[in-house]
Amino acid sequence: MEDKNSGSAEKLSFEAALDKAGFGLYSYIMTSLAGLAIISFACIVYANTIIVPTSACELATTGSQQGLLAAGPVVGSVLGGLTWGYLADTRGRRKMLLVALTGGVVFNLIASISVNWIIGSGMYSMSMSLLSESVPMAKRNLVVLLVSSIFLLSQGIMAVLAMPIIPLSFSHYLEALDIYWNSWRTLLVVYAVPSILTIIFISLMKESPKFVFVKGDEPRALEILRTIHRVNHLRSKEEFEVRYDEIVHVIRLVGRRNMVLVVTTLCGVSGILVNLVPNAIASAILFAILLQGVVVIGLYTAIVVAIFPTNLRAMAIALPMTFGRIGTFASVQIINLMLVNSCEAGFYLFSCIFGASMIVALFLPDDRRLHKPIAPAPETKVENDEVLRRESEKMSYL
Repeated sequence: MEDKNSGSAEKLSFEAALDKAGFGLYSYIMTSLAGLAIISFACIVYANTIIVPTSACELATTGSQQGLLAAGPVVGSVLGGLTWGYLADTRGRRKMLLVALTGGVVFNLIASISVNWIIGSGMYSMSMSLLSESVPMAKRNLVVLLVSSIFLLSQGIMAVLAMPIIPLSFSHYLEALDIYWNSWRTLLVVYAVPSILTIIFISLMKESPKFVFVKGDEPRALEILRTIHRVNHLRSKEEFEVRYDEIVHVIRLVGRRNMVLVVTTLCGVSGILVNLVPNAIASAILFAILLQGVVVIGLYTAIVVAIFPTNLRAMAIALPMTFGRIGTFASVQIINLMLVNSCEAGFYLFSCIFGASMIVALFLPDDRRLHKPIAPAPETKVENDEVLRRESEKMSYL
């Protein structure tokens, strides 16, 4: 790509062109939709935590059956995560995200009239990939961490939606289906609403310009960049100026990898001290610090976005999330066992896990030294200067 304003037809990397497209209204909308997609993901995958116990009486499920139903989303996520990551890397982030959201809505609606929960979802990895490749590099950390924070809040949002619905006592018999329509079935339909909204609005957005560029469709990538620039600059640039939180300044200065080292070390030490400190208030503070370790999910996601090339990014994001879900399932079983046999040992175990995460992070590259994005494959580079000049004239405002 060339910059017409340079006067010397200076060639621009894709990241430089994306920087010129700016950060404004389009970026805000895309960040909001990524957050809504994450909430949709949570409402589909984690709905069982509320639906299984509330439906147990009507469906007459035993304890073992409830355990199998609870494990269903984990199994589906493990089987589907890498598959969706591969499809997103080969078929497009936006297209596959729409397919995944539609599938989630369909299965949730089917689940509301049946007793089966079939889940296979890669919404997290695809929405993160689409978002990170649609905003300038300078703002990438901010939006990834922001959407990760929404993910941490998503189960609380689910509880807020469930609180006014689950206590309702209505029950209407549907003769055609031979079921009673009641509150938990209604809640499943409500949990499908975020996915429906995301489908509607994501369909109005553009595909990841970086994905399109790496696939070799430079004219379409330029058209997407022009659209992003036009929407971002509907108003004055100053009006869209982003104000960083202090934590974002710290992350930029210290680096994402080093922040992982700091957080995991602090959480690991806190987990050990919880058992050793006799003061109840101090133990509560240390336990709260231990719980903050969940923020490394966003930091690791930001590291993956920075390190992996576009053609592997969605799968790279899906892989740690897949193992994370396995870890979540295993952790619940371990905690149940530890609470009965040795509560203190549970804290030591999770402190060791934080320590292992710190050791793994030591082998990651320092992201502060990754000044330039990974170059696209040679076949994706545009070599026809005349074509580039005509395209750059069309986007004279870039």
